Amino acid sequence: MFKPQEPDPPKRTGSLLASNPLRTALDKQVDSLAKRYFNHHTAVGLSIGVWQHDSLFRYNYGETAAGNGLPPTANTLFEIGSISKTFTATLLADAVQRGLVKLGDPVNRYLPDSIPTLQKDGVVVTLQMLSNHTSGLTRLPTNLFSAKANGQNPYQHYDRQELMTYLKKAELNRKPGDKAEYSNLGVGLLGTILEMVNKQSYQQLITERITNPLGLSATTITLTDAQKKQFAQGHNAKLSPVPAWDFQALVGAGGIRSTVNDMITYLRAEIGKGPTALTNAMQLTQQPTLTTNGQSIGLGWFSGKPGWWWHNGGTGGYSTYATFHREQQKAVVILTNIETNSGADQLGLALASWLVK
Repeated sequence: MFKPQEPDPPKRTGSLLASNPLRTALDKQVDSLAKRYFNHHTAVGLSIGVWQHDSLFRYNYGETAAGNGLPPTANTLFEIGSISKTFTATLLADAVQRGLVKLGDPVNRYLPDSIPTLQKDGVVVTLQMLSNHTSGLTRLPTNLFSAKANGQNPYQHYDRQELMTYLKKAELNRKPGDKAEYSNLGVGLLGTILEMVNKQSYQQLITERITNPLGLSATTITLTDAQKKQFAQGHNAKLSPVPAWDFQALVGAGGIRSTVNDMITYLRAEIGKGPTALTNAMQLTQQPTLTTNGQSIGLGWFSGKPGWWWHNGGTGGYSTYATFHREQQKAVVILTNIETNSGADQLGLALASWLVK
């Protein structure tokens, strides 16, 4: 409902820019999959990160903006969209470990008294349910689509006051805990609650609890002037440039920007390569809380194939995918600067599947 009519995308001309030495079997497989991606999807730029055998491999294809002739690098910034939810889950696990909250705490314990109890059929919504999408809350709050809404930057106006206004009248779709139903609202609310509990902004939380301990110098919400120069231009599915998305109350659902370098370091920590307190919190996010239709859901992360945890992301101008296998010590990150339905997912899944052959 946010997407205006756009002209057909221009056809790609010239050769595909690429940084791939084409020496190893991995190099050649990545090249084959990347070229297949560009042949089958409208695409602009692509950054790929692979971790295996204690080694990091990075590959870049295409352009940072359509037609500019500048290839992305491992330090090019992209919106990671809903992969941000795994950061929010890590902040929740970290708060649990520090004794600030419990997973089974009712959400209303941390909300103003003016908010009616979030419940259905006598079951209240808990913090864990916000993270694993079983809260029964809708995907998005209905008052997001107000007169203030900007179709090209839909979350920009939505502040804490509007979120609390919505919660006063919120009705759950189903009994909490019974079934997973993806909810940006639920994880966004969780991010807001963690801000309240810690008395810090979401930016301060991810900086203090995640990015500084891991040395993720580029992973952030708000870009500095220097970082703006490294920020890939986002494009819609018609290859038209679109504005970046900005978040307020729902930032925990999708507001983070990052690079391939930082994201691989983040996934290495998920595998266990990082400060003990943080990796222990991350391991808590990888404990299944619900299994349905052959898929397990942890806190933030999903698992379809045994051992592999994944999450994807999509905003108005970016599509992303991240997956890792803790026991096999392997990880894949895909960052693109175009909105696609499944291109980043397909590429990431194919590469992860090849790694375990």
